[in-house]
Amino acid sequence: MNINTIRLLQEVGIESTIRLARQLDIKSPLQKGLPLALGSSEVNLYEMTNAYCAFANQGVLSQPVMV
Repeated sequence: MNINTIRLLQEVGIESTIRLARQLDIKSPLQKGLPLALGSSEVNLYEMTNAYCAFANQGVLSQPVMV
């Protein structure tokens, strides 16, 4: 199943994927390679929550609030 994720990253491009991650406010260092598709880079929970909020919020980035 991982091969499909790697193929998608190859088609989209590693640089454009990292660029999108930066637009979604992910500041953690991301490895430039195909293992990125498999989660080889560590991203903290706050950054991931923030990034997924943009998908749920029609593409608008908002800052999550800790409760």
